[in-house]
Amino acid sequence: MWNLSLREKAEAYAISRGIELIGPLGAGLEGSTWHVESKQNLVSWAVKMHRHAAPYRQERNCYHRLTGTTEVAGFQVPQLLRADDEWLAIEMTIVERPFVLDFAQTFLDFPPDFTDEVWEERIHTWSELYGDDWPMVRRLLHDLENFEIYYLDVHRQNIAPSD
Repeated sequence: MWNLSLREKAEAYAISRGIELIGPLGAGLEGSTWHVESKQNLVSWAVKMHRHAAPYRQERNCYHRLTGTTEVAGFQVPQLLRADDEWLAIEMTIVERPFVLDFAQTFLDFPPDFTDEVWEERIHTWSELYGDDWPMVRRLLHDLENFEIYYLDVHRQNIAPSD
């Protein structure tokens, strides 16, 4: 079954859960996310299907750690609705800008062991990417560290300030 494409996997998962895929929301290195809804009452949410177990577990563990936290530093955080270890699927609420998504490439409990030069290069790249929005994003990254979540997948699709 795991030789299926992520789309095929999402379709099979939806059938197994009695939900309907409405359309894609995004795709990345670790998985793809779809807009889904209940066939019974038209309530909608998102499901992310992961390619591999380790990033799935990392993201699932971040959402567990953030349970009850709807925003960090003014950025909306999706709420975990369901995690399925067999399917490597995470069901979550859909959030509006400003938001932070995709916790599959985080480090938990301890920051990565990067040299000062690597950290300086990342900070420089991120600050250029965000420009005037960088102070807000920097605060988000700092506040996530209060949860012992060290977020590294910093780009505008994952951390989206207000328009």
